[in-house]
Amino acid sequence: MKKLLSLVLLVFLISPFQAKADLTSDVTILDYGIQPVGTSTLGDVFISNSGTNIIFDVSTIVTGDGFSLSVPCATLLFPGDSCIVDIFYTPLAEGNYNGNLRVESATGPEFIDVMLQGSTDNANPEQDIKCVEKLDKCDEKRTLCEFKGNKDCETKFLTCTDKATKFCE
Repeated sequence: MKKLLSLVLLVFLISPFQAKADLTSDVTILDYGIQPVGTSTLGDVFISNSGTNIIFDVSTIVTGDGFSLSVPCATLLFPGDSCIVDIFYTPLAEGNYNGNLRVESATGPEFIDVMLQGSTDNANPEQDIKCVEKLDKCDEKRTLCEFKGNKDCETKFLTCTDKATKFCE
């Protein structure tokens, strides 16, 4: 009788009709687009168990400069369950950024990889500082013009503002 039960169990375990767990994701690439240096954006990836078995020991790993895990997936997903993985993108310097989100489990050899990508705008921080300085000088001229109240001074202020605006573009 033990041999018969062992045989039935073995057949069940290797049967193609065995229930299985399937990790699925709503995206294969999470593109953050263009982000200013030093700012953060949050992105979401939806992970689901579309199989018929429980998925145990789910791990969520984010790699790549500029990307960090905010909220990982639940460690246990029942059939039909989903979780949301939140990932921050925070570029610290100009350039293109690439990373990876990997979700895997101890239930099987299956895993999900989602490519993470983003870039920065081409703003030049030094030019931004000079721009602010130029506009500040124009504001000083405007204050002086208001105090003096003459038209020649007002023309200089407008010329200053036009030049500063063109420099800042």
